[in-house]
Amino acid sequence: MKFPSIFRTPSHQRFHFEPRYYDPIKEDIKQRRSRIVKELEEGKTLDGEFKSQIKGNFNGRFYKRTTGTTSAGLLQFFIMALLFGGIFGYIYFGEMIFYFLMPFVALFVYLRIRRIF
Repeated sequence: MKFPSIFRTPSHQRFHFEPRYYDPIKEDIKQRRSRIVKELEEGKTLDGEFKSQIKGNFNGRFYKRTTGTTSAGLLQFFIMALLFGGIFGYIYFGEMIFYFLMPFVALFVYLRIRRIF
């Protein structure tokens, strides 16, 4: 039971939320259908459009990427050889191995700049 008061107590506020439903897949299907119907009304054939798109996707970029794998493998081998040579050389010969490996590192940097590796 509420007691009478001279001060007004605030009443609780109700939260009212109307959910909106949005389906992105349905919206995408609707846009595609409207685009296809519009293209068919204009008289465009879909076959020619898709064929040119497929031909454009196979323009040789894939083959250019795969040809560079031999130089990448050679580069990894060269780096591993320098590292293992430096480690085992340091164990057996000490610091003198680093003076011996300096020309190979210089050769590696030179070939890297010339883009042979």
